[in-house]
Amino acid sequence: MEGQYLGPVLGDTPGAIAVDIDRVGNSLTGSATFVPADRQLPRTCARFPLFENAGKVTFSCPIVPVNFDGTEIAPERLQEVFPDTEHATSADIDIEFLADRLEFKYATDIGFGGSGSLIKSRADSPSQLEPDANVQTWASFKSLINNSELDGWIFRGQASPSRLRTSFHRTNRKDLVRYVDEDLRELARHFTDQEGASFESPEDFGSFLNWLQHHGYPTPLLDWSSSPWVAAFFAFRNPVAPVDAKVRLFLFNFRRWEQDMPQFPFVSRVPIHLSHLQLGAARNRLVVPQKAKTLLTNVDDIEEYIQ
Repeated sequence: MEGQYLGPVLGDTPGAIAVDIDRVGNSLTGSATFVPADRQLPRTCARFPLFENAGKVTFSCPIVPVNFDGTEIAPERLQEVFPDTEHATSADIDIEFLADRLEFKYATDIGFGGSGSLIKSRADSPSQLEPDANVQTWASFKSLINNSELDGWIFRGQASPSRLRTSFHRTNRKDLVRYVDEDLRELARHFTDQEGASFESPEDFGSFLNWLQHHGYPTPLLDWSSSPWVAAFFAFRNPVAPVDAKVRLFLFNFRRWEQDMPQFPFVSRVPIHLSHLQLGAARNRLVVPQKAKTLLTNVDDIEEYIQ
């Protein structure tokens, strides 16, 4: 039942929603971020209480309006930011977990309601990407790189053909609202004095995540490089791999992606996204020699999202 669920919302205020469910002991919890189709309305975030790990559940939870950058809007500022807008403060939610989806309906304390059927992420399943049949050897890879115009492309090397996924999502956690509000705040409290750690601004947030990533802590970051040779190094660096094992090298036209898709510097209370995190080498001296390009995402199944 834990996982990420994505899809449309039908009802009084149509739009799109991402629901992230985590297991906590024998119970479940999570959050939802709703993006209305009407851009004159605020986005909404709901933080779920602990609820029973069962096929059908009902609970109430607070819901808050949020700005485009994911920050919560205080009730006294709602009319200033979104004039003539009324926003609920709580919702009653019914959820049914099915094999490959989540079905829900809700009713707010101001009389609005809706429902939806959301598809569950398949990021736990094997990769569905088909490798280039013409690039199966080191010689053919070098030929491809040397004879292609790859300005604006980025590269990632993996020692196995596993699905694209951040280290945070590989822990089987999905709720980045809880991760940011609880995990990162606790970590920042411990490391602020020693490392200057903070995440109140996009720059500080990104630097702190980058610092955590390169000390082995799970983050919603995915490391890429502007150099195909650096990516190849990381793909082939395991010296004990079986002789017939296959590595995987990803080539991604990220310049075009940035031009076509909205970019966000945060992962909590914002729409689903895959964004370039602009970082320097302040907390990671390997950024420059590895020609690192760091991507930030709140999407569990990146492969499905970018296709």
